[in-house]
Amino acid sequence: MASEKKFNEMTLTEETARCLLCYDAPCSKACPLKAYPADFIRSIRFKNLRGAMETAYKKGEYSVNCVKICEGNYCERACLRAKIDEPIRVKAIHEHLVYRAEAEEVFKSFRAIEKIKKEKEEDAI
Repeated sequence: MASEKKFNEMTLTEETARCLLCYDAPCSKACPLKAYPADFIRSIRFKNLRGAMETAYKKGEYSVNCVKICEGNYCERACLRAKIDEPIRVKAIHEHLVYRAEAEEVFKSFRAIEKIKKEKEEDAI
């Protein structure tokens, strides 16, 4: 299966370059877990890998767990690129971002920033 193929920097860029950058992002609308794949795909397209990892982590209540429980059927079936050749491998991209962020311990800095923001909001009240 194509979604099982691992990404490196070049193949990740090539896969996201295939995205049509749809205005209404059917992949994001179709995602029942509200992971908003169009957002992290756009970040990668514009060479913002850290932003893509942050988006993959922060968007949606279950976004990080999405890679474990979702089969990619919703977003990939909604992908308009499938009308040209094959859909963007959204699940594989999401997996790559989450596992890479975990390996680089990027989530720790996201959590620290969120904690500081929360403390500031509480102090303002």
